[in-house]
Amino acid sequence: MHIDAGEDYVSLQNGKKAIVPLVCIYEGVLKEGSRNRCMNTTYVSGYGKDVGELWLETAEWIYSSYEVEEIERIYIHGDGDRWIKEGVNWLPTSKLVLDKYHLNKAILSGLKRHPDERRSVYKAIKTEDLDSFKATMLKASSCAKDEA
Repeated sequence: MHIDAGEDYVSLQNGKKAIVPLVCIYEGVLKEGSRNRCMNTTYVSGYGKDVGELWLETAEWIYSSYEVEEIERIYIHGDGDRWIKEGVNWLPTSKLVLDKYHLNKAILSGLKRHPDERRSVYKAIKTEDLDSFKATMLKASSCAKDEA
């Protein structure tokens, strides 16, 4: 099971704008030609709710729709913001995963002085080779100007 969590700006009827936390729950991705489609999607809006209410509503929907003990893993995809990390406390077997955009941003930032190493990092992530990933990052960090 997958959950995409993020925020969007919404124009309100009073002319103001609000940042609304959004959660999309889905079972996986189905490849349709050159495109992908999320399977069995459900959306939960956090407008006017605190973080606990949003995740409680999300958890209640999952518990009412699935046999939770049969779900092997719930992946929570997002940018790592505090409210997104909170989801791990509400859902069993859940794991936080940086979404592709923010993962790419972190890699580009961390390896800006070592563009040749990026390919090795992407390959290590794709093949789930943690040792290769650590070796590449250690090599890059040993040449860093400072900790940042």
